[in-house]
Amino acid sequence: MTVSRERTVAAPRDSVWELIAEPRNFSRWWPRAVRAERAAGGRWRAWLAPPRRPQATVAVLYERGQARRPTLLSFRQVVEGTPFARTFRAVSWSFELHEEAPAKTRVRGRADLELRGLARLGGWQVRRAFRRTLDDALGALAQALETGGPGR
Repeated sequence: MTVSRERTVAAPRDSVWELIAEPRNFSRWWPRAVRAERAAGGRWRAWLAPPRRPQATVAVLYERGQARRPTLLSFRQVVEGTPFARTFRAVSWSFELHEEAPAKTRVRGRADLELRGLARLGGWQVRRAFRRTLDDALGALAQALETGGPGR
Protein backbone atom coordinates (compact mmCIF):
# COMPACT_ATOMS: atom_id res chain seq x y z
CA MET A 1 0.00 0.00 0.00
CA THR A 2 1.26 3.45 -0.88
CA VAL A 3 0.10 6.81 0.44
CA SER A 4 1.48 10.10 -0.80
CA ARG A 5 0.86 13.78 -0.07
CA GLU A 6 2.41 17.04 -1.26
CA ARG A 7 2.87 20.52 0.08
CA THR A 8 4.78 23.60 -0.98
CA VAL A 9 6.73 25.30 1.78
CA ALA A 10 8.13 28.82 1.75
CA ALA A 11 11.76 27.84 2.25
CA PRO A 12 14.74 27.05 0.02
CA ARG A 13 15.29 23.37 -0.76
CA ASP A 14 18.62 23.34 1.13
CA SER A 15 16.86 24.54 4.30
CA VAL A 16 14.24 21.81 3.97
CA TRP A 17 16.97 19.23 3.46
CA GLU A 18 18.93 20.41 6.51
CA LEU A 19 15.85 20.03 8.69
CA ILE A 20 14.69 16.59 7.53
CA ALA A 21 18.11 14.99 7.03
CA GLU A 22 19.29 15.50 10.62
CA PRO A 23 17.81 12.87 12.95
CA ARG A 24 18.02 15.18 15.97
CA ASN A 25 15.55 17.50 14.18
CA PHE A 26 13.01 14.69 13.79
CA SER A 27 10.89 15.81 16.74
CA ARG A 28 10.60 19.31 15.21
CA TRP A 29 8.57 18.08 12.26
CA TRP A 30 7.38 14.50 12.78
CA PRO A 31 3.85 14.09 14.19
CA ARG A 32 3.69 13.17 17.87
CA ALA A 33 7.50 12.92 18.15
CA VAL A 34 8.52 14.40 21.48
CA ARG A 35 12.22 13.55 21.34
CA ALA A 36 14.75 11.99 18.98
CA GLU A 37 18.38 10.89 19.23
CA ARG A 38 20.94 9.14 17.09
CA ALA A 39 21.46 5.42 17.55
CA ALA A 40 24.16 3.14 16.15
CA GLY A 41 24.56 2.27 12.49
CA GLY A 42 22.75 5.15 10.77
CA ARG A 43 19.69 4.67 12.93
CA TRP A 44 17.83 7.01 15.23
CA ARG A 45 15.27 6.50 17.95
CA ALA A 46 12.23 8.71 18.37
CA TRP A 47 9.76 8.77 21.21
CA LEU A 48 6.21 9.21 19.96
CA ALA A 49 3.26 10.25 22.10
CA PRO A 50 0.15 8.25 21.18
CA PRO A 51 -2.84 10.48 20.39
CA ARG A 52 -5.06 9.09 23.15
CA ARG A 53 -2.36 8.80 25.84
CA PRO A 54 0.27 11.49 25.21
CA GLN A 55 1.99 10.77 28.54
CA ALA A 56 2.77 7.18 27.46
CA THR A 57 5.51 7.58 24.87
CA VAL A 58 6.56 4.75 22.58
CA ALA A 59 10.15 4.36 21.36
CA VAL A 60 10.40 3.78 17.61
CA LEU A 61 13.61 2.91 15.79
CA TYR A 62 14.24 4.24 12.26
CA GLU A 63 17.05 3.69 9.81
CA ARG A 64 18.06 5.78 6.87
CA GLY A 65 17.53 4.49 3.36
CA GLN A 66 18.39 6.47 0.25
CA ALA A 67 19.73 9.97 0.63
CA ARG A 68 20.44 12.11 -2.42
CA ARG A 69 21.15 15.61 -1.20
CA PRO A 70 19.13 17.80 -1.68
CA THR A 71 16.37 15.93 -3.54
CA LEU A 72 15.50 12.64 -1.81
CA LEU A 73 15.54 11.24 1.70
CA SER A 74 14.06 7.90 2.67
CA PHE A 75 13.96 5.96 5.90
CA ARG A 76 12.23 2.92 7.26
CA GLN A 77 10.75 2.06 10.60
CA VAL A 78 12.29 -1.01 12.19
CA VAL A 79 9.27 -3.21 12.94
CA GLU A 80 10.69 -6.71 13.49
CA GLY A 81 10.88 -7.56 17.17
CA THR A 82 8.55 -4.69 18.14
CA PRO A 83 4.82 -4.51 18.87
CA PHE A 84 4.41 -2.91 15.41
CA ALA A 85 5.30 -6.27 13.83
CA ARG A 86 1.82 -7.58 14.64
CA THR A 87 0.38 -5.07 12.18
CA PHE A 88 3.16 -4.31 9.67
CA ARG A 89 5.68 -6.31 7.68
CA ALA A 90 7.39 -3.10 6.56
CA VAL A 91 6.95 0.67 6.82
CA SER A 92 9.08 3.07 4.83
CA TRP A 93 8.90 6.79 4.20
CA SER A 94 10.39 8.98 1.51
CA PHE A 95 10.49 12.71 0.90
CA GLU A 96 11.26 14.24 -2.48
CA LEU A 97 12.22 17.91 -2.61
CA HIS A 98 11.59 19.95 -5.76
CA GLU A 99 12.66 23.56 -5.97
CA GLU A 100 9.77 25.64 -7.32
CA ALA A 101 11.36 29.06 -6.85
CA PRO A 102 14.42 30.35 -4.98
CA ALA A 103 12.53 30.34 -1.69
CA LYS A 104 9.84 27.70 -2.32
CA THR A 105 10.10 23.94 -2.20
CA ARG A 106 7.48 21.37 -3.10
CA VAL A 107 7.80 18.43 -0.73
CA ARG A 108 6.27 15.11 -1.70
CA GLY A 109 5.95 12.66 1.17
CA ARG A 110 5.27 9.01 0.54
CA ALA A 111 4.62 6.06 2.83
CA ASP A 112 5.02 2.50 1.57
CA LEU A 113 3.71 -0.17 3.86
CA GLU A 114 3.00 -3.86 3.93
CA LEU A 115 0.30 -5.00 6.31
CA ARG A 116 0.41 -8.29 8.12
CA GLY A 117 -2.38 -10.73 8.97
CA LEU A 118 -5.81 -9.38 9.83
CA ALA A 119 -4.55 -5.80 9.57
CA ARG A 120 -4.92 -6.22 5.80
CA LEU A 121 -8.69 -6.13 6.28
CA GLY A 122 -8.51 -2.62 7.72
CA GLY A 123 -6.51 -1.18 4.84
CA TRP A 124 -8.77 1.83 4.41
CA GLN A 125 -8.26 2.78 8.06
CA VAL A 126 -4.51 2.40 7.80
CA ARG A 127 -4.46 4.43 4.59
CA ARG A 128 -6.43 7.21 6.29
CA ALA A 129 -4.09 7.20 9.32
CA PHE A 130 -0.95 7.36 7.16
CA ARG A 131 -2.48 10.11 5.03
CA ARG A 132 -3.09 12.08 8.22
CA THR A 133 0.46 11.42 9.42
CA LEU A 134 1.91 12.72 6.15
CA ASP A 135 -0.36 15.78 6.22
CA ASP A 136 0.68 16.50 9.80
CA ALA A 137 4.38 15.98 9.01
CA LEU A 138 4.26 18.30 6.01
CA GLY A 139 2.32 20.89 8.02
CA ALA A 140 4.81 20.79 10.89
CA LEU A 141 7.69 20.94 8.41
CA ALA A 142 6.18 24.07 6.85
CA GLN A 143 5.60 25.61 10.28
CA ALA A 144 9.15 24.89 11.44
CA LEU A 145 10.65 26.40 8.28
CA GLU A 146 8.29 29.30 7.66
CA THR A 147 7.71 30.56 11.18
CA GLY A 148 10.60 29.14 13.14
CA GLY A 149 8.04 26.80 14.75
CA PRO A 150 8.56 23.94 17.19
CA GLY A 151 11.97 23.46 18.66
CA ARG A 152 13.67 26.32 16.91
